[in-house]
Amino acid sequence: MATFSTAGACAETVRLDGAIAEQLARRPAAAGGAAIAGILKIPGDEEAVAAVRAMQQNFAGDVGVSAWNGLALARLVAPDGAALRRDLVAIVSAWSATPLPRLWLN
Repeated sequence: MATFSTAGACAETVRLDGAIAEQLARRPAAAGGAAIAGILKIPGDEEAVAAVRAMQQNFAGDVGVSAWNGLALARLVAPDGAALRRDLVAIVSAWSATPLPRLWLN
């Protein structure tokens, strides 16, 4: 069973137990993806959402993005960790006013 909960305004925990591979294979969970992540941008707005949606065709996995109450949230699902990392770097780069650390770009 997948459990999603929020703790405070900005933290989220995800815990998967049981038949995890079967859960991730289901379309509503991860559509067969093996790597998941979420990015929260504070402050976030429709401009941040538009920046991610403009890159939609370039993502290796699936990305959903929305904004509300001054927050923007992107949720990512990818076939593996390398694809997820590539998508994360693209979104964080688009949302950041400063360059990413070199370690992220290697």
